[in-house]
Amino acid sequence: MRIGFACEWSRPRGKTWSHIPSSLFDALQRLPDTDVLDISGQIPSLILKALKLASIRYQPNLRSFSTQVMFSALHSLLVERTMMKEIAKKKPEAVISIFDYLTEPGLPQYIYYDLCVAELRRVLADPLQGRYERVRYAPRVLGRRERYQRGVYENAAGLFAMSEYAALTAREYYGVDPKKIHVVHAGCNVVASANTERPMKRDFILFVGRDFRRKGGELLLDAFEHVRAHHDVDLVIAGPARWVRPGQIPAGVHLLGNTTPASLQPYFQHARLFVMPSYFEAFGIAFVEALCYGIPVIARNSCAMPEIVTHGANGFLLNADSESPRELADLVNTALASKGMKELAEQQSAKAREYYSWDRVARDMVRIIERERGRTP
Repeated sequence: MRIGFACEWSRPRGKTWSHIPSSLFDALQRLPDTDVLDISGQIPSLILKALKLASIRYQPNLRSFSTQVMFSALHSLLVERTMMKEIAKKKPEAVISIFDYLTEPGLPQYIYYDLCVAELRRVLADPLQGRYERVRYAPRVLGRRERYQRGVYENAAGLFAMSEYAALTAREYYGVDPKKIHVVHAGCNVVASANTERPMKRDFILFVGRDFRRKGGELLLDAFEHVRAHHDVDLVIAGPARWVRPGQIPAGVHLLGNTTPASLQPYFQHARLFVMPSYFEAFGIAFVEALCYGIPVIARNSCAMPEIVTHGANGFLLNADSESPRELADLVNTALASKGMKELAEQQSAKAREYYSWDRVARDMVRIIERERGRTP
């Protein structure tokens, strides 16, 4: 089957949506009897730079300026035109689209997504979740993008949702027919391997997240003080390019910076526990990566996180509205002391690697498309 893969790639490609499109594209290419056609949608770099400059806004939470080009109507129009030209030339039988772009009318298009703009509006207005979102958008920008996204979803042959939570938001906000939505989840970007050397001698807890505040990093740092009173462990932080607080890095805390998935492998393999009490996650690939290595996980009982973490089994879920370092520290201390939780996570790791693989995601997507296009019974 000839499948078009529509994605406006970043430069380099791996940076696009945290490696998700590149991992999926590679997995689709590995499938037998599937011809994957790259519909890049890339507009000339000078035009893209001009659009980015025109879309720059000051972000108080970042204390700096950032571009909102992805929500620009002109940007979307130019990318769509570029994609349609490539589609007309390459003639795919169906298209898998990353992000929300309309393609040629009548061509079966399947959108892979993790978040509805309507839900983003709710999150930004939420007193707890919205407080920790780094990027803000003007209400008119979000309203325009929400209407645009609704049209894309109505036009699509199907939606590939990254979580049950994402599927629910498409149904509730846009009234999408449930039969059009297929929950396929996502794959692990850190390849599980048992061949890495221990990166440090001491036992450690792992946190991974560039959006440090939104992912609960500040709360974890406060909780870590209470954890060290009971357990002789360190805390490894990956994601932020620089130290996130005034003063020196506390004893026992190690900052890896904005590192690559490959360099994280030994840390995932040898961590005692993965902790990321994120305030908002439309999915949470880092949780999946930890479970694929057999590491118990502490997340938050919110959004898509309960789909991945089973409270009291392979980890713990912090109360959805909790901002208590003590509550988080209690969960961390309990998890570190539990041999049974670690053993269960290790026993389930092979099953997690099998399900949360990009090969499985790609295979499910193509099977759904073939079935709905009448290619298979």
